Amino acid sequence: MVRERRARRESTLRSRAFLATEAVMAIGLTVALAGLFAAATVHYAAARREADTRRLLRLAAAGELERLRAGLPHAAPLADAPPPSAPGRIALTTTVQPGEGVWRGLTRVRVVARKQMAGERRIEVEVVGYVAGMEGPP
Repeated sequence: MVRERRARRESTLRSRAFLATEAVMAIGLTVALAGLFAAATVHYAAARREADTRRLLRLAAAGELERLRAGLPHAAPLADAPPPSAPGRIALTTTVQPGEGVWRGLTRVRVVARKQMAGERRIEVEVVGYVAGMEGPP
């Protein structure tokens, strides 16, 4: 009878130890997967933020070039008052030079849009086009 009790106790201890080990391993695996998922989410969010900022800068630079093509004055207020959907300051720089070669008679306009990101990062997008009937810098 004593042997049977010992055998049952050892069997019960083994099964409890197995269940405890299985539970610890499951929790550890879950925590590791959650950590990997969180890291991937953070990297995706940073890449998405940069892509959205590049798209916003490209639209701002293209819009400025279209303003000049339409004969409107340079949009200086855009640099001072960005749209509400774009936190931060967008700097637009426009340079013009006369066209050369087959582009003679047109004005080459280069619009550079810049935005300072968090820390030292700076994103810059450049749009270049030719404008007819434009005299001098904007």
